[in-house]
Amino acid sequence: MYRINALLIGALLTASQLIAQENTTGASRFELGIYHNMSSELPINFSAAVWNNAVPNFNQVESGYIALNQSGYQWNYSNPFTYLRGTFGFGNATNDAWVKPKLAFTFGGFNTINLSDNFSQEKRFVFDTLTSSQTGNQYFMDSVYQINRHRNFEAKMISFGIGAHVEKAITKRFSAEFGFDAIYSFSMNSRVNAYEFKSAYTSQSSNSMFSYYDNYNSYYGQGKNIAVSDAEKMSVSTFMLQLPIEFNMVLSTKANFFNQVKLGVTYNPTFSFATLNEVRRNYFSAPVGVTMKYHFK
Repeated sequence: MYRINALLIGALLTASQLIAQENTTGASRFELGIYHNMSSELPINFSAAVWNNAVPNFNQVESGYIALNQSGYQWNYSNPFTYLRGTFGFGNATNDAWVKPKLAFTFGGFNTINLSDNFSQEKRFVFDTLTSSQTGNQYFMDSVYQINRHRNFEAKMISFGIGAHVEKAITKRFSAEFGFDAIYSFSMNSRVNAYEFKSAYTSQSSNSMFSYYDNYNSYYGQGKNIAVSDAEKMSVSTFMLQLPIEFNMVLSTKANFFNQVKLGVTYNPTFSFATLNEVRRNYFSAPVGVTMKYHFK
């Protein structure tokens, strides 16, 4: 954590030097963009031990019931993952340069992570059997009782990053940008909630393999919140190495306001290293996104 703080402080000092350089030369090289990644779900979750410390007795099977399933997923940066990125030109680059090297800074504070865990159990028994007078088929009427439990972890994700980019002009209107970014994210203001829903309905089946349906006309249910323990602190952090590829379009080639605005699409191959309490997961993703950037002059 101390190394990350030192890296961020160094990045801010470098940025201030670049801004000072811009003020002395009179030509701004600063560009600010807002990015939206269209897909962000990743297969990670807390361990069963961490979940059970936060929500005890969640997987308890009631008398006469059988467990149906237990599933836990998903990583979600509020779908999409939204962040700001500022870039500073450096070196001998000018606004007319064919290739422009840039120093990039990333900040994200608008995103929410959700991790969930579910558990279901059921019991059923036959309460009536009907025989068709026309076909002779038997129909079995079952009473079905289910208990569905859901627990959810939610937190705000704060992200900081630094990177190096190169922008290459294709035409006066179109350009491409490539680079490398290192981004660190951590959770804040986390909370856990849990919910239980009990339901009952009738189900009808027959000795015909094509005859089976649930009668939800007789369905009823009721829900309640489940007590959550604060004994275990649940937190998430992730370090990402990103190789962004951007294709941008200037809204106007004339010297006006729209000449400073760019719209673009991004492709972001990303290697991520996540820590969820004692669980550590490494994974690869490649979300596609859109961006809008403004070049300050």
